[in-house]
Amino acid sequence: MALILRPWANTDLDLTGAVVIAESALPQTLAGLAAGSYEIGRVNWNPAEIVVSAAATAPAAFGTGDWAVSAGAAQATLTISALPANGGSPITALQYRLDGGAPVTLSGTGTGARTITGLTNGTTYSVEVRAVNAIGAGVWSAAKNVTPVAAAATFNTSTTGPYFTAVADVPVTDAMTVAARLKLNTTGWTTGRRHLIDFASTSFIVSFNFNGEVGVGVEDNTGVSLRTPGTLTGVVAPTSDFFDLIVSVKQGTQALQITLNGVKTSLTLTSTANPSFQTIRRGTFFATGGTGANQLAAEVQYCRLWYSAEADGSVPAGAPNLVTDLAVQGTLAALNALTTPLQRFGAAAT
Repeated sequence: MALILRPWANTDLDLTGAVVIAESALPQTLAGLAAGSYEIGRVNWNPAEIVVSAAATAPAAFGTGDWAVSAGAAQATLTISALPANGGSPITALQYRLDGGAPVTLSGTGTGARTITGLTNGTTYSVEVRAVNAIGAGVWSAAKNVTPVAAAATFNTSTTGPYFTAVADVPVTDAMTVAARLKLNTTGWTTGRRHLIDFASTSFIVSFNFNGEVGVGVEDNTGVSLRTPGTLTGVVAPTSDFFDLIVSVKQGTQALQITLNGVKTSLTLTSTANPSFQTIRRGTFFATGGTGANQLAAEVQYCRLWYSAEADGSVPAGAPNLVTDLAVQGTLAALNALTTPLQRFGAAAT
């Protein structure tokens, strides 16, 4: 007696794609069948449906946008944002390799960030990733390069100091840019704002609200407010991690641009017939100028000020006019001993 296997969609006596199987030859492996539904039965018998599934394969390769790698100090962070197709069998492992070397299995099989340790600062590594299932390992992804760097030196400010005030007045200018990399210390900070940069409570103020939201105030050279000091911007800095902040102001074009971790927000200043900053003011880092009030508690890598601004709100190309940065001052002792062009007040940085 013979069996007939044919596509389920066939009707009546349509034997297109049908396979005739001698029962005496059973069991039998049928190769080359396309995935889909089939019916099988003896000649002149009512058929029954069977489903033929495609054989499982190793996982597909990761796409370029499925993962990223970023540098740290003697390490790198590998972030998986999406998994590749699993080939019909669950993913059992995720692996990476450096410079084409032996595969290393990551923790877990889902998305998220993992840390690659034991790297050498200044050395560029080629990183590839792949997924593994019960069938085998998928092909390696396209490589991405990462170069670990030594952690930059930081210093700590507190609500009692230090703060730093310029020893010279602001020159004639309608533009300023402040750039900083820091991590806020919000311990005990549940209300009010604290200052990153200030000019004796007027001219140009960049502050943080207790929830990390950035506030900016700007005045022209007659004291007219183009943006009221402390006005919040809707830009909220993280309160538990380092962030990069650039605030760029140009009164002549009414431009205020805030860039937080690479994301720019453009705001508009009120127009003025006197587009420049007051030249009887001196910049202060980490507190209100002249009084030392509203002192900012933070771990700081650097804070820099330019008496200029770029049209796109980026950091000006030249050297900053005022800077607190251990890469510049060299040591905590030198930073705390500053007398020019900034002078330290309050408790010492730690």
